[in-house]
Amino acid sequence: MPAALAVLTAGAVAAYGKLNLYSVIGVSFVAMLCGDLILYYTGRVSGWALLGILCRVSANPETCILRSAEYFIGAASRPCSLPNSSPASTACRRRWLAA
Repeated sequence: MPAALAVLTAGAVAAYGKLNLYSVIGVSFVAMLCGDLILYYTGRVSGWALLGILCRVSANPETCILRSAEYFIGAASRPCSLPNSSPASTACRRRWLAA
């Protein structure tokens, strides 16, 4: 079941008073955050190998890999837009200046 459909259904049930609306919002936020983090770290760890698997099942594998590589290279060369006080911004600026 898609997450958006589950959240909409839970919101409709909460509107009838069968569920607590704040619980629905909290649980859906935590669940979506966990899903995003799992996908992020999976991509971070497996990187190009995962991309190769995903592009192998696409309609045009060669274009998939080339577009993805262009996007990754472009994202790495863009300047960072993080607050100056965060540790991630320092690492991002070092990476950008080293490129």
